Amino acid sequence: MTTNKALLAALLLLALVSGLVLLSRWFVAHRAMLVEHMVQWWQRFVRTAVMQRLKARYPRLWKFLAARFAHGEYLGLHLTVGLAISLVGLWIFAALTEDVVHQDPITRFDQTLLDWLRAHAGSSGLSIARAISTLGSAYVMIGLAGSPRSLAGPFSIPPSRARFIGRDPRIRRSSRIRAGVFRAATRWNR
Repeated sequence: MTTNKALLAALLLLALVSGLVLLSRWFVAHRAMLVEHMVQWWQRFVRTAVMQRLKARYPRLWKFLAARFAHGEYLGLHLTVGLAISLVGLWIFAALTEDVVHQDPITRFDQTLLDWLRAHAGSSGLSIARAISTLGSAYVMIGLAGSPRSLAGPFSIPPSRARFIGRDPRIRRSSRIRAGVFRAATRWNR
């Protein structure tokens, strides 16, 4: 019985990962079309009577919200999307914490899976688990961050798109700040 549940969990995990990979590839291939549709939808939404009344009644709030979603504003869209992703992650974490505290079925499933893994643990399984854990180590992540685009794949950002995530290639920063330069208060950019 527990073997069937563990097999089902492994198949569900495989299906989830496969689905996410396919969804991300589709999203990358259709990014321009999706952005265009979202812009059109947003423009129609802003032109509604309710939104026009809000714009007339609360102009300062309207300007603030418009800056949060504008591409050209410093950290406007990035900060808003980052905050939204953080809040969703916090909500998921809180829901899982509540499930653990109340011993909901998800925790019973976790315990069943853990018992099955302990009962069937072997040297080859532990080696595979260690190899997978090593892929998430700091050394591997640093290597991926510094590797060429061909190795990092979707995690690397071409310079033409870097300005959309806060890393504008037009901004020149000094490579190293020396103590003498710092004390003399000379130019920071070279």
